[in-house]
Amino acid sequence: MRQGHLIFLLVSLLTVARAAWAESENRLRFETIFDLPFVQSLEFAPGGEELFVAMDGQLLQWQLDPLRLTHHRPAQILANEMVLGPDDNLYFVGLGRARGSFGQAGSKAVAFARDKTEGAAFEAVDTNSNLGISQYSSIAFDSAGNAILASASSYSASPFPRKADLRTDGKRTYPQLRFRCGGVSQLSIFAIDGVDHYLASTAGQATLEFGRLNLGPDQDAGGDCFMVEQMEKGQTRKPTFDAVRHAVIDLGDTPFAVDGARKAIMVLDPNSNRLFLFRIEPFGDRHFLSRIGALEIDLRKYMPPAMQDAVLTDLATDALGREVHVSSNSASVVLRFAFDGTGLVHRGRIATNAPVQRLKMSRDGTAAAVVTGQEPFGGDWRITVIDNPGGLSDWLQIPASFPSVRLIQEQLNARALSAGSPDGILGPQTRAAMAEFLAGEGAVSPEAEKPDAEALALYRSIVSSFPKYLASHREKLAAAD
Repeated sequence: MRQGHLIFLLVSLLTVARAAWAESENRLRFETIFDLPFVQSLEFAPGGEELFVAMDGQLLQWQLDPLRLTHHRPAQILANEMVLGPDDNLYFVGLGRARGSFGQAGSKAVAFARDKTEGAAFEAVDTNSNLGISQYSSIAFDSAGNAILASASSYSASPFPRKADLRTDGKRTYPQLRFRCGGVSQLSIFAIDGVDHYLASTAGQATLEFGRLNLGPDQDAGGDCFMVEQMEKGQTRKPTFDAVRHAVIDLGDTPFAVDGARKAIMVLDPNSNRLFLFRIEPFGDRHFLSRIGALEIDLRKYMPPAMQDAVLTDLATDALGREVHVSSNSASVVLRFAFDGTGLVHRGRIATNAPVQRLKMSRDGTAAAVVTGQEPFGGDWRITVIDNPGGLSDWLQIPASFPSVRLIQEQLNARALSAGSPDGILGPQTRAAMAEFLAGEGAVSPEAEKPDAEALALYRSIVSSFPKYLASHREKLAAAD
């Protein structure tokens, strides 16, 4: 009797374990977009359900579950950064692109409005060019919703759209944020106790600049320069070539939030391959970056032996630091860490099949994106989107099978175009079947009296996973809508 009870208990536990594993697998979803040109910037909508991509002077938007390309339009800008603003407009900053070519047109910023009632209709609502600045590098928003543009070649940042104030003497002045430490490669703006502060990564230096945000036209630079790596007496400062990457972390009521600190700054220093976490602490009526109790990790000891020489240049994290990704375009791996409230914890690695070109994570941590590719200027790049990245196991590899590819295989097979077993793996047989289908476009013309709905749905599936076919099949994509 006891043996039978133990067997029943064991079977029950295995059933529960399988159910839990299946539930976990359903929540851990990978999708990939293939054969992309140079990807300039990525941005998630709140909740991680939509992905915006700036590439090759284009703006594209995907719905992620299921994968579906919902909008595309020319952006006429080579974007250094793309951000979804508090007004729900999509902001691009970078280098202006002359229409129809890669000719430079000075620094440029563009805002695109989204019409949510119509799905994803974009319209350029504001543009700003400044031929005196080579290109904008970063954009951030103050608590009033004003967009502030920074450049690696300028010691000042300007609101966008640029607006002049008329002084009493009849002269026009322009509000500016002036920097003390140098040009800016990355800019963040956030409120502490209701007061806006800024944090800037200084271009070409392992330096941060932190201070109160003041956009007065006649204001001097008021921030403080903060060397990420402190030098001891007698040490020779090492040369720096790469600006640090940073992220603002909300501390909440974690044990790390001592001495009135409410926020911390996570910093990746590519010059030393180290990851830091510094508190922002109050002192009197001001706040300062503090080294007291700072956290520090040497990232090299977590890299695979064959990638020890990689320079780690990219950092992505959610707002709480619960899922942190670090990588490099000379490494085929993503290092994972987490801030657990007291320290920085190593969470494992994600192995990729090609060097990592870009990282992105939604602020709420519900989605992450990893851009990989062998070619330095794109063509073979892929965007792999990870749903619920915090639920990943410690050590894993990006899978070869994806739901969107499985759907394409099923649709091709249904049309007697042999894509092989619908296993979700993109192989030569699936590519050949897609090519055969695309070559027969005349038989499924959307202008026909009775368009082939199934064929148009297949066009939609292919273009969603392979947007490189968008230009030659744009009319069918519209018909599929």
